Amino acid sequence: MTLTGVSLYCVAHGDNSFALAGGSTSFIARTLDGGVTWANLTTFPNTAGVIRYQAISVLSTTTAFVAGSNGRIYQTIDQGSTWT
Repeated sequence: MTLTGVSLYCVAHGDNSFALAGGSTSFIARTLDGGVTWANLTTFPNTAGVIRYQAISVLSTTTAFVAGSNGRIYQTIDQGSTWT
């Protein structure tokens, strides 16, 4: 994955395979292979316009939280496939 116009602000991992990265322009990416490949999570909720993700906490191989500059905290329980 090539990043253009994105600044990364946070990265966290759940095990040797699963990790999330977040940054500017509402960017969240996921790896399931230890960072060999990354996928932009386009299904991430963005209900408040373009935001900057400032912190990620990965609690397990499936559960994580991200905090955004819009004051919201989002949770996933399926490695980032869906968020609430």
